[in-house]
Amino acid sequence: MTTLNKIAKIFIVALLGFQVISCGTILYPERRNQEAGRIDVGVALMDGAWLLVGLVPGIIAFAVDFTTGAIYLPDSKSGQLDYDHIRAIRFDPETTTCTQIEGIICKETSHDIKFSDEHIRYSRVKTREELPAIFSSVRQ
Repeated sequence: MTTLNKIAKIFIVALLGFQVISCGTILYPERRNQEAGRIDVGVALMDGAWLLVGLVPGIIAFAVDFTTGAIYLPDSKSGQLDYDHIRAIRFDPETTTCTQIEGIICKETSHDIKFSDEHIRYSRVKTREELPAIFSSVRQ
């Protein structure tokens, strides 16, 4: 094998490796499934750089990031609650176990949580009016 062939193979492997790490879908997995929003210029520039390498890699990079939503910046309102649209789910706290409550939360929100997680805090709430006071006492 000639030196030129070795260099070409190393270049192709490096190029493909760079494409994998420069993809917004891989860099920002938490952004997957976002809907349209403000485009992240950094991700768009990385995807656009692939247009310099070739039309196909550039189009693929843009297609993947637009399809998954990873090219969009996170919503600036994330972490803020809309108290007007909170839905109450009622259950009997005397007969419902923590595991059952975790199942209810998963069913209603599609988020799998465990009360054993050290980051989870829970409180007993009787009315919606109590929520702002409870959430304001929690430090982020």
